[in-house]
Amino acid sequence: MVPASAITITPAGDTHIVIAPGTTYNFSFTTDTAITSSTFYLDGTETVLAVQYNSYTFPEEGYNNVSVLAHENLNVSNMITYNVVVQREMATTAIDTFNESTYNSVMEHVEDEDYEGIMADSTEPFLYIFGRLFYLILFVLPYGLMWMKQQSLTIPVVLSLFLGSLFIGFVPEQYKNVILVAIALSYGYNLYMITRER
Repeated sequence: MVPASAITITPAGDTHIVIAPGTTYNFSFTTDTAITSSTFYLDGTETVLAVQYNSYTFPEEGYNNVSVLAHENLNVSNMITYNVVVQREMATTAIDTFNESTYNSVMEHVEDEDYEGIMADSTEPFLYIFGRLFYLILFVLPYGLMWMKQQSLTIPVVLSLFLGSLFIGFVPEQYKNVILVAIALSYGYNLYMITRER
């Protein structure tokens, strides 16, 4: 009985191949003796040739297997398997650079305990999107909706007084006067509504 692996074949290159889509790759091997034919398998599809090489074109991304056997009459060689990785098609346009300046600024202000800078940085993304309309959304719209819903500003005024008094120490100096005026107006409005109801 003739041995099933009387021929030994060796790949001529790497068996793990990474290529771009549309690449044609040549698979070849060497033998320790003369052969009469070779059989290549691409993902199970058989091709019989009389030479020791074969080329395949890989048009799409994905994973492929190429195997090869060599024959010499009734003798069959060992099998070589190539693992082919076809990469995804690369983009041809440049990607916009992400602007990290605001993030870096926030981190610097946090490390320096610069509360004024933190407040300024925290509003910058919203100002970039909405402009000065952001302040209208932040301060005026909630009060307007509460007035429409309840016909009273007592709860929001009391809440504003509490939060304003609590956080006044963290407000930058140039904004403190505005906050103090707002607190005074809130007190005045509340007193006016109390006396008016009586």
